[in-house]
Amino acid sequence: MSYEQAPTLRPQLRELVLSGLVDTLGEQSFDPDGEAVLADAATERRLDALTAVSFRGRRVLDLGARLGDLSRHARRGGAELVDAIDLDPDRVELGRLIDVLQKVDRISWFEGDAGLASTYADEYDFILAFGPAAEAMRPILPRVVQNLRGVLLCDLPAADEGPLGVALAELLPARRVLAEGEETVVVGCATELGVLRQHLAEDAPASTEGAR
Repeated sequence: MSYEQAPTLRPQLRELVLSGLVDTLGEQSFDPDGEAVLADAATERRLDALTAVSFRGRRVLDLGARLGDLSRHARRGGAELVDAIDLDPDRVELGRLIDVLQKVDRISWFEGDAGLASTYADEYDFILAFGPAAEAMRPILPRVVQNLRGVLLCDLPAADEGPLGVALAELLPARRVLAEGEETVVVGCATELGVLRQHLAEDAPASTEGAR
């Protein structure tokens, strides 16, 4: 029997993932094989922002990883390793299954809380903190920054930055806007402009760089 004729459990795995997605997230449109498994506007905007990020050889922490779309993007972009953390154990299990289905390795999934200092045990070149994870992280942001060797990426309101934006401006004053939506923007924040330049692609827009 040739390799091409060898039996595979992939169809059954795909059906298992689809069933788990519907049970966990309800009747929505999913693509278990797609870069964005749940292609909502927020995920699409964040994936667009990550095209400006140089992941090769980097260590990445994905907080509030949801289904792992951003984690898998980082690994496909050459990240050395990715730690994906989510509060929901069902999403953690689904994320692992989707990784297997899409043949993406070296993503370690953990059930954890972005608001707990114990979550930040290792150092990372990139910390991705989107959605509720960013607000959960805000009270312990000084602790988070201790483990950041590079850039933190998150959403901020397009108009009024709010408490998170103020806290980031104090600790990570160098900033670059990576993607824009009607209500939110995706920003990369670092301690200084040189760090942004080292970690973001050369063709990423530079006109929004600044320190506050």
